[in-house]
Amino acid sequence: MITWVAAAHLLACVAAVAIGIDLGTTNSAVACVANNLPCIIPNALGNPTTPSVVAFTAEGVLVGEIAVQQASSNVQNTLHSVKRFLGRSLADVSRDASCMGFKVIDVESSDVAFICPARPAPLAPEEVNAAIVAQLVADAERHLGVKIRAAVITVPAYYNDRQRAATRVAAQLAGVFDVELLSEPVAACLAYGVSGETGRILVFDLGAGTFDVSVLSIAATGDIEVIATSGDAHLGGDDFDSVLVDWLANQADALGHSLHSNKTAMRQIREAAEAAKKQLSVLKCVMVSLPCATNDAALEVELSRAQLESICEPLLRRLKTPLYEVALTAGVSLPGEQEVKGFKKKPTRRRRARMDRPIGSQNPLPMGAPVDQIVMVGGASKMVAVRKLVRNLFGVDPRRTVDPMQAVALGAAVQAGILNGEVRNMRVLQTWQADVGRILGRMRGQPSSGSDAPASCWLDEHDFPD
Repeated sequence: MITWVAAAHLLACVAAVAIGIDLGTTNSAVACVANNLPCIIPNALGNPTTPSVVAFTAEGVLVGEIAVQQASSNVQNTLHSVKRFLGRSLADVSRDASCMGFKVIDVESSDVAFICPARPAPLAPEEVNAAIVAQLVADAERHLGVKIRAAVITVPAYYNDRQRAATRVAAQLAGVFDVELLSEPVAACLAYGVSGETGRILVFDLGAGTFDVSVLSIAATGDIEVIATSGDAHLGGDDFDSVLVDWLANQADALGHSLHSNKTAMRQIREAAEAAKKQLSVLKCVMVSLPCATNDAALEVELSRAQLESICEPLLRRLKTPLYEVALTAGVSLPGEQEVKGFKKKPTRRRRARMDRPIGSQNPLPMGAPVDQIVMVGGASKMVAVRKLVRNLFGVDPRRTVDPMQAVALGAAVQAGILNGEVRNMRVLQTWQADVGRILGRMRGQPSSGSDAPASCWLDEHDFPD
């Protein structure tokens, strides 16, 4: 029998339910906290992640796996990688727009919109992302049996105010009005902090659309402080897929099957490229089946792990610059790496301003010391070539104590648990908070710009060493 006191307590708990959402470029996930630990909430099909794909059909709106399944027969009405377009102008995303199977247009507000034949009017990126958020919330409500009123949603560290505002709008369109935004690197830190590890940690987050790298310290008390953050706003697993797609399409051309102008065939090649990339994280060689321009049997192309590394070598080089940046900013050593010396001698204005600022810390660690642990986050971090690059730079074998595909959602759930009191003995100090805390002796305040983003070093698309 439930007493009135117990019922009131139950209602209070229900009202306090908040979830963590990783609104990803390629895949999204939702998590909650149970027994002081974060856990992934499976979708209706029992999967831990949901493809960030939305399709518009005569029957209605499809989200996730069901949208992916019909994509090849409904190319122009199936939208993917839409996160790249949030809060951006067409000039910002012209390269991305040209690679999509759907049409991207400019609108008067300097934003972009999508043309879908199945819809009477252009769709804003916020509307498409709202469909994904709504699906994740529905999965959480089904799993938890309560109404979701609040959520922590993660965003890339590079997001500006417009992009953050667009994310909030997407959540509100999905019916979630109490929203806190959390940068993805910080979310990964929180997920890792639950394991109780201490020391200087490097979080390497190579997701589908962005690359973030952070150095943080985790104290025995559970405090997490972000010392430095860097990254590349336009580098992720999608880019690795794209160069592999081009290579596979060129292989088809060499065999007499020109597929570049066939959008359906190019989508099928992309799916094959994604599958091959994942398989090569385990296998040394795979056979890739490609569509034909005729009704002949599918083309078979051999792809080895060494070939993949060679194809992606320019992208692997781009990963080094943010790693150098964050190491120099945080005072982390790069054992045996000589190229960073030339990089340090030619700083850009932004890089110089960041490196000249003294590094302080609530959890002081020796300057010039190596990192203690490396945590790999994001599906693309599973690539053998990526792990080898990080290991060679820092002299530490990367660890993946949580599933790289789930880490950001788990961290968002931890933050949601901290906010409503479900998680105790843990707090995160973002870089701007740590600076204010050292000045005022307590944690309070926001960045002077009014943004809720942590201080960070981020790179332009062309901000790489010669």
